[in-house]
Amino acid sequence: MKSFIVSDLCKKKPSIRLVLATVALGMGLDAPSISRVIHCRPPTSLEAYMQKIGRAGRKGQSSEAILYYNNNDKG
Repeated sequence: MKSFIVSDLCKKKPSIRLVLATVALGMGLDAPSISRVIHCRPPTSLEAYMQKIGRAGRKGQSSEAILYYNNNDKG
């Protein structure tokens, strides 16, 4: 299933419009069709956050990063 998702996301016009995934899916993924990354809690560091949101907006495309959190998420 992962190989199907990755190959579809790498197409210029993928048929998949939404993927819920862990960071493992994004490792090494270069999919220009990704335009939005949503986090449900803060990452462990600023570097980790930059790595994760870097999956979107490849090759000069516009992108959006959204982070949902609450005060209980603070470490």
